[in-house]
Amino acid sequence: MPNYEITYIARQEISENDVEKITDGFTKLLSDNGGKVIKTEYWGLRNFTYEIKKAKNGHYAFMGVDAPAPAVKELERNMKLHENVVRFLTIKVDKISREPSAIIRTDVEDDFELKIDNN
Repeated sequence: MPNYEITYIARQEISENDVEKITDGFTKLLSDNGGKVIKTEYWGLRNFTYEIKKAKNGHYAFMGVDAPAPAVKELERNMKLHENVVRFLTIKVDKISREPSAIIRTDVEDDFELKIDNN
């Protein structure tokens, strides 16, 4: 199956736990459609370069996914409809790295969460 890196931004008004629940919902959606989430990362509440829908901040979350294209299309459709997702980006990659991303490696003073599926 193809590998994808999916990053989404959630509204600043929700909590970190809500972002985790959203990620869990997206993970379940992918697994129901034959996909598998290899890695998730929470990058924290970060400032935008410019305002998006009158917001200046957002919760950034990252998912490394091994899933068929129809499952990713369904995930993107659900992200468009989700009221708390401001933006998302899906990139097809050759391999999902199991190491922490560059965002986490450079921001050592912040608390970040990395979850890796070792299966």
